[in-house]
Amino acid sequence: MTKYIYKSDADRKLIENSFSYIANMIFGSKNNKDKTSIMREMFAEYVKKVEIIPWGINKEYINSNTPGVCRFDDEDKIIIEMWGYTNAPVDKRKWIEHEGVHEFCHAFVDLLSSATSKKITKKGVVRENSAGLIKETDPKTGKLVGNHYYGKMFNETMMDIISAMAINNYAPTITYTTVDDVLRNNYTTTGNQQTGYTFFTSITRLMIAAFSNVGDSNFNYQSYVDAGYGIFTLTNKLGDGSVVRGNDFLYGIVFDPMHIEKEFDKYMGDDAWRTVCHAIDSWFINYQRTGELPAKNVKLIMDLIPDFCNKRMADYERRGLVTLDERINMVGNFNRIWNSMQSEYGAYFSKSDIDEIYNRARKY
Repeated sequence: MTKYIYKSDADRKLIENSFSYIANMIFGSKNNKDKTSIMREMFAEYVKKVEIIPWGINKEYINSNTPGVCRFDDEDKIIIEMWGYTNAPVDKRKWIEHEGVHEFCHAFVDLLSSATSKKITKKGVVRENSAGLIKETDPKTGKLVGNHYYGKMFNETMMDIISAMAINNYAPTITYTTVDDVLRNNYTTTGNQQTGYTFFTSITRLMIAAFSNVGDSNFNYQSYVDAGYGIFTLTNKLGDGSVVRGNDFLYGIVFDPMHIEKEFDKYMGDDAWRTVCHAIDSWFINYQRTGELPAKNVKLIMDLIPDFCNKRMADYERRGLVTLDERINMVGNFNRIWNSMQSEYGAYFSKSDIDEIYNRARKY
């Protein structure tokens, strides 16, 4: 049973609201009582403690550099700790709201993705879902290998993205920022709280666009949220009658990270997702320390993701899964985000660079 520790009614409400906003965002706000009830049972069993600490008080894992954390203890139980509203400056209240939802989002994803854990062996490495990441071990010894876990950057930035969408839709101070605004636009334009992770969110938004399976030009995620549905489990019927996830990345980041790896490696080769995540995770960790992200690294990933998107869409059209118009719509949405990132990151591509990407796209 989860132990809850807090110092004020405001901190108690922070706990309740954080759980509620994330449950509504992931499961949908309509007819989600059964799923939310199951989640509460899982939470009670696997989350050992939620402690909201008065602002400014340091503890073993909490300080000004790490004001909130969702971690595992020695018994593999989840512990959420964070500074709350008690003694907090007024100008930190929106940030605290975002941090609470962010840490609860981690707990939800940790539990949901671990529930779908399955082991596969590729390139001599055993992979399995583990707390929103992919764990890598030696098939003979069972010991951790490589980076031990990968997908950290995408996991952290998606917790920020999901939290922003949840707060915009379910907090009392609901904004006019839509789910689609958060997914398509730079974080500085959406009025959401900035964290140490937000600088990387555009890379994640670009990857989300690359994994879309919906080519309807009138499609928008906000309409599904308004109707009370969760966007992470949306499905779509393709041209051959097969039913797929509306977006493989959105589904995978919450429920099954290995689903993302499977789809990516299908077009980019065995071990491609692991290799990409190892690189991006290292950039992410270095950025937390130095505040720097070399333009050459951004350019590398911005050069890679279009290849994945174009290969995937060309295959879809070739197999009759989407029409030419649907392919154009999906690639067009992807290109809008890609083009905006050139200015955002200062990773300007020369005309010859862009021509080369288009030339490769025409070959698929």
